[in-house]
Amino acid sequence: MDKKRIAVYTRIGKNSPDEEDKRKQYFTDLIAAREDCELVDIYVDAFGTSAMDPTRPAYVKLLADAENKKFDYIVVNQSAEFSRDIKETQRVVNRLRELNIGLYIIDINKCTTNFAWDEWFAKATGKK
Repeated sequence: MDKKRIAVYTRIGKNSPDEEDKRKQYFTDLIAAREDCELVDIYVDAFGTSAMDPTRPAYVKLLADAENKKFDYIVVNQSAEFSRDIKETQRVVNRLRELNIGLYIIDINKCTTNFAWDEWFAKATGKK
């Protein structure tokens, strides 16, 4: 069985310097619990980057790595962490679809592909 390669994107607040380690551990444990997935990388924009800014360093690297097909799925905790700009989000989602890369957003329990995240993540995260 080929494992799905997973990238995680997250942003953390500037008033929570220890939050990065907690988030990385959370996502590492969450992805490790799936036998059909492997964690490729966790991309973190930290300490005050704006979700409206498409030049966030980790976001730019995530999109460049997507172009190089380094992963099959991107997982984000909240849609607002990924982008608050609807046009930018739609542009990126369309490009990810062209690359056959899914975007899974935990807080709304939705994936841009048909990979069976919904039920598993709902159970793992307590989201319904």
